[in-house]
Amino acid sequence: VETLTGRLEPIRASGGENLSKGFSAGMSLFEKWDTEAPHENFADTGRERRVLFMTDMCSAGGELASLVRNAHEKKSINTSVIGLGLDFNSELTESIIKVPGANYFSTKDEDDLKEILVDEFHYNFFPISSQTRMTFSSNDFQLIQAYGAPVDPETESLDLSWLPKHHRNFPAEFRKTAVTLLM
Repeated sequence: VETLTGRLEPIRASGGENLSKGFSAGMSLFEKWDTEAPHENFADTGRERRVLFMTDMCSAGGELASLVRNAHEKKSINTSVIGLGLDFNSELTESIIKVPGANYFSTKDEDDLKEILVDEFHYNFFPISSQTRMTFSSNDFQLIQAYGAPVDPETESLDLSWLPKHHRNFPAEFRKTAVTLLM
């Protein structure tokens, strides 16, 4: 963390950004790593490959959503967005988080940013599932909200093949509680 902080500390805002060009530069790094280790197919290793944007999403380069979709579909590279600033471009962000494996966080201060990047890093950037279907049926309870990508809680369908008790990224107490709720 200290090394990363030291590298990021000198960076200052100096105008707009072109997120599409930045994303393409990140993809070239993945291609370089793939060339250096061609025997490794990251999709088969279970390793997460993810691009992280920390931005207001006010960008030139409208092809970003298609670049994100292509990276996910062809190379199993996922994308996260941490929204910064008061004039945050939610329309562009929404087009990106509709891509499977993409997610979004919003921050208003340093404490929020620390929570996203440090305290809950493994939850936020190493998801336990993607394209999960859940069915909820109860005479006593009503599903009010679903967290994650935008969904319609009335129509979206829990595959019990994944169980939280087997996932190392969750604390033991949470795993116990989740298993109780799922069963």
